[in-house]
Amino acid sequence: MMMWSTILLIMMRIRLSSLSLRLQVVNARKEVSVLKKCLCKKSDIKCSNKCGCQLKICANQKIILQEDNSNFQFQLNQTKETLSKVEREKAALMENLSNLICYHESQQDQLASTKASLEEQMKLKDDLASEIGCLRGD
Repeated sequence: MMMWSTILLIMMRIRLSSLSLRLQVVNARKEVSVLKKCLCKKSDIKCSNKCGCQLKICANQKIILQEDNSNFQFQLNQTKETLSKVEREKAALMENLSNLICYHESQQDQLASTKASLEEQMKLKDDLASEIGCLRGD
């Protein structure tokens, strides 16, 4: 009997130690789970810090792009105004050029008329000179 009681006692100790080991394993798993969560939180913090930095960089880039866009819009408006002025000046110059061409043509016509008149008068002068010469010679 004593042997049986010793065996029972040993079995109970083994059972207790097995339960204790199981309990330790469960506790260790819980600790691992908690540590994993903690690491995830820390990595999330690192990730969120990285994301925060990236968000700041993106926000700064967005601000820079908006400023560039505003500058380009301003330059575009100035260019449109300048182009409008150039178009008005071009129209005025074209009108002046057209007027000058008409004036030139008129002056050319007047010159041609004056030359023709001069030639006629020169012919009349020559005719008169030859007639005077004929009259003197008689």
